[in-house]
Amino acid sequence: MSSRLRNMIVVFAVSILMWAGMLHGTLALYAGLTGASTDDMTTASVR
Repeated sequence: MSSRLRNMIVVFAVSILMWAGMLHGTLALYAGLTGASTDDMTTASVR
């Protein structure tokens, strides 16, 4: 039971990390498409 619960937690954590990564990538792509006004902000957040 404990190993099954641990596996569920691992899958949940991985899915959250993947969702966060996709969200960050989408925001960075959107900021890059909007123009150079937000370029300094995006480069600062990436570093």
